[in-house]
Amino acid sequence: MPPVSGSSCWSGRRAEFSRVKTDHEKKRASGLRHPDPPPRELDRDGVVDYYLDHFEREFVRTRREAKRRSVTAVVARAVLGGVGTVLGAASAAASTELFPALIGIAIAFTSAASAVFAIWDGHFRHEQLWVQRTVVLGELSRVRLQFEFNRRVAKEAAAGAALGELERVLKLDVSTWMALRGADAAAPDAGESQAEGGRPSLAG
Repeated sequence: MPPVSGSSCWSGRRAEFSRVKTDHEKKRASGLRHPDPPPRELDRDGVVDYYLDHFEREFVRTRREAKRRSVTAVVARAVLGGVGTVLGAASAAASTELFPALIGIAIAFTSAASAVFAIWDGHFRHEQLWVQRTVVLGELSRVRLQFEFNRRVAKEAAAGAALGELERVLKLDVSTWMALRGADAAAPDAGESQAEGGRPSLAG
């Protein structure tokens, strides 16, 4: 068995580390993840199945994430507001000077935290994104049903029709996402589209 050089061993480890890092980043991504190229052995129907499966999973995941963040923001703001109210009442009822001062600091902290949650939620619009993902997922389900029917009735045209419908749904996702973000956010937020709700293209 020929000896393995140190440089080739290091190159292999670096490639493996890069692959693991990429997989980890994909798992942590909250927006739509770009699909890997389909296997070469797939026929036309298999390729459409591959992309439909990928985007169905991605929209289910991102819808769940948007819902979780929306609920987190609403609950956190409600809890912090309640805590601030209680602390304010306690401060008014306190008899010493030190206690109201400490409570004042706590109230300022809860108010600041509530403001941070409000800004975070207002920037990414998690509730609206949750609704938008639900609509797009419903459209994907319709494409899936139509494809499964057509591949049994008109097999030759099924793949092309389904791929065209999938492109239409992804364009719908982009247009509605851009409407949520606002026209003025299009240029500065272009880089975060993958991280917070943009969509990859089938061209990649």
